Amino acid sequence: MVLELTSQGRTEREVAQILKVGKGTVHRDVAFLNKQAHDNLKYHLNQRVPQQYQRCCNGLEQVLKMAWNIVIMDSANQTNKLQALSLIGDVYRHLMDLVTNGVVVNDAIKYVQGQMEHLNEEEKKLLQDMKSKSKSDSEANNKATNTVF
Repeated sequence: MVLELTSQGRTEREVAQILKVGKGTVHRDVAFLNKQAHDNLKYHLNQRVPQQYQRCCNGLEQVLKMAWNIVIMDSANQTNKLQALSLIGDVYRHLMDLVTNGVVVNDAIKYVQGQMEHLNEEEKKLLQDMKSKSKSDSEANNKATNTVF
């Protein structure tokens, strides 16, 4: 319901009122949905797109082979030859589209991976800062305790 309502352009506050739950609950749900969407996109870019890209290239290459066989073997039927040559031209255009668009997809994958690395570095910095603060707080407490005794 949170996803459906936020997809309709409603704010977290409005969603909370509609669902009769706290704003914090909605906020946590939205954060979970964002993480789930991020994971789905990562899977799609890293697994499904390259796999489907390979299938398409392979299929087009098979069609290309068959069409060239028609051109070479069927010397008697000029209509079949012309249709096969037309198909060959179309296949080459589709392969070129895949190759040039493949570069765009590859760049998108690299961008997403770069962003993930950046976020991981930020997360590490935050954890280090939290550890440092915790350690300095602990040392301050020990110092105060030692001074009293």
